[in-house]
Amino acid sequence: MITIMSLGAVGALQDGRPILEAARRPDALRTQTPPSWTWLGPVERDETAAGTGWRLTVLLDGGGTMFADTHIDRDGWAYVVGVVAPPSRHAEVALVADAMLDTWRWIAPLASRY
Repeated sequence: MITIMSLGAVGALQDGRPILEAARRPDALRTQTPPSWTWLGPVERDETAAGTGWRLTVLLDGGGTMFADTHIDRDGWAYVVGVVAPPSRHAEVALVADAMLDTWRWIAPLASRY
């Protein structure tokens, strides 16, 4: 499964904490996760058509699920593109997410199109 979500404006409060810029979000997330999560490798910088992203990969409780999140900021807004899959299919699903990010296009806000 691939998900795309906006976290809100960088610096805005979410659950009483400010939304950090993309380069800092993955490392901050590492300090806030349950000890049963296994972090796989370091945070990786990823140049995509959507912008510069920082990717983290985690094996969740018991190892049955893996996710990789790519954090990207655009015009002051924080976004996450996530891939969630069983470890056996993760590489295949991650390739689809990478292909999607390679074709990304930002569309101007509706009000500015007229």
